[in-house]
Amino acid sequence: ITTIAGTDQPVFSGDGKPANTVGLTEVTGIAADQDGSVYSVAQNALVIKVTADGILHVLAGNGIVGQHTGDGGPAVRAALNTPRTLAVDRSGTVYVAEYQTGAIRRIQPNGIIDTLSQGGTSITPLATGPDGSLYIADWGLVRRVYPSGLVQPILGNGHMCGPSDQPLTPCGSIDGQVGLDVKPMLIEAIAISPSGEVYIAEQSPGDLVPGTPDSRIDKIGADGIVHTLPQSFSAPNGLGFDPAGNLYVAEAGYISEVSVTGTKTIISQTNCNVENIAINSLAVDAQGNVYCVFSNSSIGAEIAVVPPGGSTRIFAGVDSPPDPHDGGLALNGLLGKPNGVAVDSAGSVYIADTWVYSRVRKVSSGKISTIAGNGRYASTGDGGPA
Repeated sequence: ITTIAGTDQPVFSGDGKPANTVGLTEVTGIAADQDGSVYSVAQNALVIKVTADGILHVLAGNGIVGQHTGDGGPAVRAALNTPRTLAVDRSGTVYVAEYQTGAIRRIQPNGIIDTLSQGGTSITPLATGPDGSLYIADWGLVRRVYPSGLVQPILGNGHMCGPSDQPLTPCGSIDGQVGLDVKPMLIEAIAISPSGEVYIAEQSPGDLVPGTPDSRIDKIGADGIVHTLPQSFSAPNGLGFDPAGNLYVAEAGYISEVSVTGTKTIISQTNCNVENIAINSLAVDAQGNVYCVFSNSSIGAEIAVVPPGGSTRIFAGVDSPPDPHDGGLALNGLLGKPNGVAVDSAGSVYIADTWVYSRVRKVSSGKISTIAGNGRYASTGDGGPA
């Protein structure tokens, strides 16, 4: 077998570059540490870290999609099986939830990766508390993993409220109930307040009984009792706290703030949503900067930052397709998950390069070019150049 197009290197080539010049795709989770660094999942296979100087670093992942390897070795050489959400504790340890395996990977400050747990559900919001505890929101269940390793359920019994429960036990208010006795809705995000209270953002997994809210934010106190916040929220999918205890919420089309006094205001019209996968899409750092994962184009993703009292700006990512390296040798060209190939009578090879680049590529006389597509996911341009 001989390779005629593409390289054995991952498509992503942004390591060590300014974060706001790097093209990102499939960004689905975000977290911030005490030193001003921001962490995110990107490219369906990587964990990236943007340090306070604005430089992007690959923290974990070798770019290979669909594998779970590398435990006990350097995280940058490990394969992550479709990572989706992440959290970072005060020691700098990063926890990552894998979509396909349900595993929680742990990246230690020394760069070594291992698997903390396995067998969870496909989408698992994560959070860390002031004492270093890890909180895992599983299917109808929230568990707390203490620094000692002790695991304690704090919400739910492993059953999620949904259409199958209706009309006998409809999704209704759980305000005032013991956390372990309730059936939560679909948990989209989790955050821990500076005082250690647990907040979860829930959305309905299906049609609810008429009159029942389809989303809410619940708080679990130290006594284990659930208290539903009185404010209304529209599809909350990200939560975060600033050091003063103000809560920030990523809602459908905007970011809101709920102050410690209970006043809710909209602070940004940014839509924290990427390809309808927007779990844990918001984070707040120690300086009160709010970070949001979002997409405002037909390809790619960006991370925006909303500084206290300031205007929204791009923190990482660019609103443009990645460079496909056209015009040179096909063996040096980049391919993003090609899923179709054909050959004409002259020996030219045509490649459907759809996942990352959204183009039709042609390899002729050893060189690669684009013959259709502009790198964006859309159906436009009829009557004009391909």
